[in-house]
Amino acid sequence: MPEHIKVVNLNCTSCGGALEIAGDMERFSCGYCGSALMVQRRGGTIGLSLVGDAVARVQVGTEKTAAELALVRLDKELATARARWHEAEKWLLLQNKAESGASPGLVILIVSVVVLLLAIYCFGS
Repeated sequence: MPEHIKVVNLNCTSCGGALEIAGDMERFSCGYCGSALMVQRRGGTIGLSLVGDAVARVQVGTEKTAAELALVRLDKELATARARWHEAEKWLLLQNKAESGASPGLVILIVSVVVLLLAIYCFGS
């Protein structure tokens, strides 16, 4: 190895194997256990972390973002379902007035079916 490249001795975070880390290395695999490691340089210190740990942190952030986007989408779907519910409710009330012979039990049954169908449409997928 050329003399101008500084080498630091560290241990693998997985198996504890002795490693020589050259100044130009950023990622490598442990020669003992094969773990993928990433060199972290901060200030005057050098440390190692498993690449899987970094991926896990990114995955947590990605999952949080996906959940936040899902909440926005579900809020919109709920607003749409509520609007449809109110329209169906108005229609049923008008139908009930037009057909004064309709029993209140029939209206409740129809409204219940509409609500059930809206719930399946909005939350079933």
